[in-house]
Amino acid sequence: MITKTLVKSTLADRVVISRGRFPQVMFYDWRDVEKAQVLNLLKQVRELFLDQANWVGWPIAIDRFDKEVSPHSIEARRFSLMGACEKFSALVHSAPLCDFVSCATKDYLDDLSNNKLFKEELSYTDEFALISLAIEELEREEVNANNP
Repeated sequence: MITKTLVKSTLADRVVISRGRFPQVMFYDWRDVEKAQVLNLLKQVRELFLDQANWVGWPIAIDRFDKEVSPHSIEARRFSLMGACEKFSALVHSAPLCDFVSCATKDYLDDLSNNKLFKEELSYTDEFALISLAIEELEREEVNANNP
């Protein structure tokens, strides 16, 4: 039997699922994803996008000739938000956790943007602001959780 216990009600709910003696941490309903992993990923993406030359709205990644490539390719020079999430998550986590962390991050950002992230193409300025807002929200939640 699986039971859900809500630890804290926030935009990024952290839920502990108990299966016998082995609890699993969830972030935003993604199995085994922790808030710290998402926060670290967002910080890496923000660092990359400090230079607008590293950003592209679409496709997911392009090389120096503006040809579409995998975000994991050594030829990739510019990344969409989704591509950057995939690239950095795969550098830190092995499969399938890298996919979980990347998808949880994108889901969180999409909800934070009122579903504009995937339905509409956001500008560089909008995406950078969204990433910064997400980092601020998650850091604020950490502070509030540590100082009840």
